[in-house]
Amino acid sequence: MNSTDVAFIDDSNKDLRTYRWNGSTWTLLGSLDNIAGVSSSALAALNSTDVAFIDANNQDLRTYRWNGSTWTLLGSLDIAGVDNPALAALNSTDVAFIDWFNDDLRTYRIGGTATGTMTGASAWNNLTIVGKAAFGTNASTTNLTLLNASSTLTAPPLLSIGGNFTNSGTFSSNSGTVYFSTTSPATQTLSGTMTGGMMTTIPTAWNAFHNVQFVDSGTKSFGANASTTGSITIQSGSGAVTAPPLLSIGGNYTNSGTFTAGTGTVYLNGYATRTAQTLSGTMTGTSAFRDLTILNTSGTGGGVGAQSVVFANAASTTGLFTMVASTSARFTSGSATSSFNGISWNGSASSPVWLRSSSGGTPWGLVATNTQAVSYVNVKDSYACAGNSIDVTNGTDSGGNNCWNFLSFLTFSGRIYTDEGVTQLTTAGKTIRVRVGTTTAGLFATSTIAANGFWQIPGILNNGSWGAGRPVHAWVDGDPTFRAFTFTKASSTSNNITNLDLYKNYVIVKHEAFTGTSTTNADLGVYDADDDEDIQFRVTGANFAQKATNTLYIAPGTTYAPGGTVTLHGNAGGNGDGDLRLATGLRQDGVASTSILTLGNNSIAIAGNWFASSTSIFTSSVNAFIDFNSTSTAQKSIIATSSPFGYLSFNGSGGSWTFGANAATTSTHFELNAGTVIAPSISLSWR
Repeated sequence: MNSTDVAFIDDSNKDLRTYRWNGSTWTLLGSLDNIAGVSSSALAALNSTDVAFIDANNQDLRTYRWNGSTWTLLGSLDIAGVDNPALAALNSTDVAFIDWFNDDLRTYRIGGTATGTMTGASAWNNLTIVGKAAFGTNASTTNLTLLNASSTLTAPPLLSIGGNFTNSGTFSSNSGTVYFSTTSPATQTLSGTMTGGMMTTIPTAWNAFHNVQFVDSGTKSFGANASTTGSITIQSGSGAVTAPPLLSIGGNYTNSGTFTAGTGTVYLNGYATRTAQTLSGTMTGTSAFRDLTILNTSGTGGGVGAQSVVFANAASTTGLFTMVASTSARFTSGSATSSFNGISWNGSASSPVWLRSSSGGTPWGLVATNTQAVSYVNVKDSYACAGNSIDVTNGTDSGGNNCWNFLSFLTFSGRIYTDEGVTQLTTAGKTIRVRVGTTTAGLFATSTIAANGFWQIPGILNNGSWGAGRPVHAWVDGDPTFRAFTFTKASSTSNNITNLDLYKNYVIVKHEAFTGTSTTNADLGVYDADDDEDIQFRVTGANFAQKATNTLYIAPGTTYAPGGTVTLHGNAGGNGDGDLRLATGLRQDGVASTSILTLGNNSIAIAGNWFASSTSIFTSSVNAFIDFNSTSTAQKSIIATSSPFGYLSFNGSGGSWTFGANAATTSTHFELNAGTVIAPSISLSWR
């Protein structure tokens, strides 16, 4: 304690005693007797009044003060596992001791802060942190253990660990770099708490590493989930590094050795700095990732150098490669090909996933060999022909892509009316079937909504076969008391079809484009009564035949050019039976328009009425045969256009026809073979 006084622990009597040396004899100055349980102790003087000792029996580090006559306990720190210690004072506040049982050399600070600071260039063997400690300078250890929940360690700028790392407490990376450096044939295990926050989010600095480097020939193995706020580097010559189930990387990833993915998932999160991450080195073959997920949204997407993750070399996964909304990646162009067993790249309308080449205009190679789920992706310069073609819904083709199919979802909708578009069906439950396409068509079904007859089929996948001119058949299915059918043709590769209305006992012919197109019998015959008897017509060869009780309705804005004969059966009674209606009104886009019937050289046989507005257009050759063949005593009307008929014939026993107010003209013949005809009030002429 000083030049004359000493203190010691008497384990046998459980005493702390003080003696003074006068030059020839020792004199007992004082004693603290019967210190409970003290055994296997070690003592060191801190200064002229204070001593510290380890009580191995009670697992304590205690400090006492001598006032000249008595000892007073100043403080005690519980230390788990200590046995057979040797202790030395470093200065008036710091002590060090050897714990032979745990093979530890420990340093504690008495008083002041609650954290012991290990100063100087420290090369430890096995280091166990029981309380709070901080490295003041760079250090190295063999095994490093944070023993329990109260153990806290603040790392130095550089910390080299040659043995196992176990964290049961709190580890602060302090923005430093940890080297894991065991040599062969040893295996180095990293276990305990090595993450900060949930693995699918950005980690915090607590317990997560900052920068990690793997060096030397021994193998390294993560025994628990881990995360970094900085980079991970596997140096050349390092033994293989076995990944944990979940590994979150906040910075760059460089592999010049071997990365064994096992069944784990690697997250690229960009950490709090929200900066781009570069992945380089070997990322294929035995160093391929298993599952890889990009969470880093730091990039702005499609511009030069604007991606959040940069693959400097080819990469591959044996499992799933996931990118979430607002993430972006840049891949190496040229011969390097990245191969992924499964891809899940899903953005949103406002936050797509971005994919770019490292060199604009030069493709980056992509092989997708298994599962695909790709939507809202903006991609450029990608060559995917070496694997399965990529089907992307709601994607953006920014150019230079091969073997990408940019798909979209369509919605078809309309209403059901009990008449010619005036009275909406007020009962629910009518089944609507819609057939889309030709030989590889899709078939869909839905039902009507009560009160307004509305029906809708959303989510129809545009699988690449959809486009201008594709046929759409819609009809009421399975109800012999309510027949209705509408045909249309698509106008584009992406437009929804609305106002696909159905009228009871009507066959409606239309098309979505309003210029440069027409609907033919061949279009209608793609799917007819031969396929479903609920459809009220049949096309045989080029010839169209409609069942009785129905009206053929040519919608405003539509040109019907049959390309074969047209037969409208009737004589079943009821309104609309065997009628032809050339309508004028609003087409699908709300613009006023009329209808056109282009008969050419073909004949038409009508068992009902001919209703045409004054603005509708009918054209035919001089030899086109128009045969009115009703046998019903109910008088049929012929409301003609200003265009002349061709060969006009009336051939229905007991039939009766009357012309409307418009004048009517035939260009060749007028035949009345059977029935009665009332001429128009203005004129009826033929040549």
